[in-house]
Amino acid sequence: MDKNRYVNTRFWDDTYVIRLSPSEKLLFLYLLTNPLTTPGGVYELTSRRAAMDTGLPQKEIAAAFDRFERDGKIVQQNGWIGIVNFLRHQKPNPNMRIGIARALDRAPRELIERLPVTVAAARKAFERVSDLNGNENRNSNQNSGLFPSQSTGRPQFGMRPVRSALRRNEERRCEGEGW
Repeated sequence: MDKNRYVNTRFWDDTYVIRLSPSEKLLFLYLLTNPLTTPGGVYELTSRRAAMDTGLPQKEIAAAFDRFERDGKIVQQNGWIGIVNFLRHQKPNPNMRIGIARALDRAPRELIERLPVTVAAARKAFERVSDLNGNENRNSNQNSGLFPSQSTGRPQFGMRPVRSALRRNEERRCEGEGW
């Protein structure tokens, strides 16, 4: 099955990306789009593989990955990479949520725990959102998964959308524009 990764053109205007060297920009974009990338933004990647794919020396790749980690953009552990804000830039449908859950389940727990709350929440807290909202309704579906909306495609009662109203309005304005 083909995997598509879409990169917003605002990537190049990001204040962090602007400050990167050309090879670091290539590597950062590579981390977002390489064939090993999962829907959860957590995957195994060796510097040798990155060197083969990008043509950059392994030493340069290791130095760039260390910089990205110091800057809080990625987390590395034993050949695994976790992209810190990866999930924030996704618009997951029910099938993507299943893929995110599977990717996070395969990743080392220590790596997941070092990622920000949004990724940790995707792994374990989504199913508890109704508890936080005081909703006593429980999903009795034995096939339900990590995400409450996984079986129906709709959020359960009590769950709130993550995106702000401002962002939704901005997206509505952009619909129909472009190609």
